[in-house]
Parts: sequence; C-alpha cells; structure tokens
Amino acid sequence: MKKDKTSLKAYFRRGQAHMSLNNYEKAKSDFLKAKELSPQEDKRYLSFFSLIFYSKYSFSSIEANLKKIAVWEKQQETKTAQMYKNMFS
Repeated sequence: MKKDKTSLKAYFRRGQAHMSLNNYEKAKSDFLKAKELSPQEDKRYLSFFSLIFYSKYSFSSIEANLKKIAVWEKQQETKTAQMYKNMFS
C-alpha cells in the first residue's frame, strides 16, 4: 500500500487480516477506506474484467465485515458498562 494508496484489494485483505488478529479498530479503518474506494452500485462504467474483480471485494462484502465490527464494538461497550456497574455497586 506504500506504492498504491488506491488498492481496494489491499485494504480489504488487510482489514480481513486485522479482524483475524482481533485488531478491530484497524480493521474498521481499512474496511472504511475500501468502502470509499469501491465502485458501489454504479457498475455501468466498469469493464467486464473489472466487474469480475470487484465482485469479490464488493460493497456488500465490505458492509458485512463492517457489521461484524459493529457487533464487536457493541459487545465491548456492554462489557465495559457491566465492569463499571460491578465496580460501583
């Protein structure tokens, strides 16, 4: 990514790697960058090759990973709230 800051595949793959290592904050930033770079719904202007390539790293795949991260964030908030509740009760 030092060479090509617009590589959707690189951000997507790095986001997956961060998720597998439980680095959800870093994964979220990579998936948000991939989402920004993805050719969302307007596929009329993409070539056939590009359409095949981007289908693997589609907007919906990125959104699915972002939803997993949102669930993790919610779980962390719940754990933190429970911890403080137990500390002060």
